[in-house]
Amino acid sequence: MTIKNLIFDLGGVWLPIDEKRTLAAFAALATGDAAAQNATSPMALAARLQPTVLAYELGQINDATLLARLRNALAAGTAKAATTDVPSDQALIQAWNAMLLPFPEAHRPLLDAYGQRYRLFLLSNTNALHIRCVEQDFQSRFPGCKPFLQHFEKAYLSHELHLRKPQPEIYTHVLHDASLIPAETLFIDDRAENIAAAAALGLHTRLHPAGAPLTDLPL
Repeated sequence: MTIKNLIFDLGGVWLPIDEKRTLAAFAALATGDAAAQNATSPMALAARLQPTVLAYELGQINDATLLARLRNALAAGTAKAATTDVPSDQALIQAWNAMLLPFPEAHRPLLDAYGQRYRLFLLSNTNALHIRCVEQDFQSRFPGCKPFLQHFEKAYLSHELHLRKPQPEIYTHVLHDASLIPAETLFIDDRAENIAAAAALGLHTRLHPAGAPLTDLPL
């Protein structure tokens, strides 16, 4: 059956990301200097932040609560916990968004090219601060172009749906909401577990190598 619909992931597909940049930025805020940063375990820091990340990604907490929890997580077990030298909202947001790399110039015309041939949808595990940052970056790089999300018939975002991939419910919601036939729909994501969940529901799938240009996507 002919593919009529494309459902894209965002991070690692349309937009390159590097989560290590955010961990490094948070480590610097937690330790306060570059030398001490080397002694901060990225794995330990990621473990402390994970519950907060998931809650925010599911829309269970707002921006203010996120920032408060980040401060607490960064202060835990450090000398900063006993001082008033705490990171500002701006510093925390900058660190949070550090993983988001510039929107590739080669990807912008693909939004129009794919949109002329298929119904386009976005399905992303993301959050409000990241989406705002992506839109701001897109508009600054491509002035006069319509906002990034408006290139899709609809964007399904985890923090708005209170669901996240690879939960089967988020895929069935998209299929029902957009009246999509799985056999006519291709899902593109950079994570194998998300691809497997979509395939189990009958969608065509393509595992996209994280960071690879979409110009390499054969359709």
